[in-house]
Amino acid sequence: MQIIKKIQKNFFQPYKMIRDHKIGIIPLLNIHLGNSKSKRIKEWYKMLNEKHPIFGRYASGTMGLAIIDLNKFNSFTDYENSVRGKDYVTVKCTRCLNRGYTFNVLDRNKYSEEIFSINTSADTRQGKKMKKQYLTAVKDYEQEELTEYYGVFNKEGKLVSYIHLLFTNEAVFIFKLLGHDDYLKDNIMYLMIFKAIEQIFKRREEENYQNLKYIVYDSFFTNSEGLTFFKKRFGFSPNAVKWSID
Repeated sequence: MQIIKKIQKNFFQPYKMIRDHKIGIIPLLNIHLGNSKSKRIKEWYKMLNEKHPIFGRYASGTMGLAIIDLNKFNSFTDYENSVRGKDYVTVKCTRCLNRGYTFNVLDRNKYSEEIFSINTSADTRQGKKMKKQYLTAVKDYEQEELTEYYGVFNKEGKLVSYIHLLFTNEAVFIFKLLGHDDYLKDNIMYLMIFKAIEQIFKRREEENYQNLKYIVYDSFFTNSEGLTFFKKRFGFSPNAVKWSID
């Protein structure tokens, strides 16, 4: 019975979000990605606007996206205060740091074996089987345009989690985020997201990133209850989005 209820909840969730958007409960954001001369920007614009096979004229990349509005905060300290004590985000990060974990820039080619180890540390993620692209070892990674890579390392210097951030004109996307299954209990994913958000705030102080307004972390459509709760802890909320490019 519980399984049936979960299936029903996941199936009807997108329709509920469309209804909530129509009646104004889910806000509509207008987000500019950048110049279409950039191949990366053009590809993302196309992907975000691809029509969903079930939901008709609504693209999966335009409805119910998990977003933090950076304009609500004057600084990272303001943001930190908004999650301090809120479901223990800052407490979990402090515990992770106290266990010797650190956050730093990631050279993927230097840690290619450890990336593969992370990818294959669990057969399923959030109840879904790992995609084949993660199950093939890569020795030489090419730099992806507009993308920055960061990792969480244990006290021995082993990479245990990684994240990819795609920086566009007004939004930064969290589009790859994985942690080693053996270390998740140490709250490495809390440290990863928290420090990544701190890095984004630092970027906003630089001239080339001053247009950044939003952090986008996929959607709430197909999340497990645990992942939805995880996103809410960090202040992500569902939004509808109209994307634009030059």
